[in-house]
Amino acid sequence: MTDKDIQLKAAPSKEAVVRYLRGEEGATEYLVKTFVERTVLIGVGIALLGDRENLVRNSLSASLAIELYLLWHYHRQLK
Repeated sequence: MTDKDIQLKAAPSKEAVVRYLRGEEGATEYLVKTFVERTVLIGVGIALLGDRENLVRNSLSASLAIELYLLWHYHRQLK
């Protein structure tokens, strides 16, 4: 099997950001959903391997940084 044979779906975060930037209906809810999911995943990683003292703040900060980057990156491409 070659790379051309494999059709992968875009990551949920990318899909959410592109839908939001295009102004599609329901996009804001999907964006929030993927943000929360990413925050939880990051939180689990921090809880297992990192500093649990500031778990919520660190998880939200990391997820927000990723979200802002995705919004900036795809906004530039969709101009």
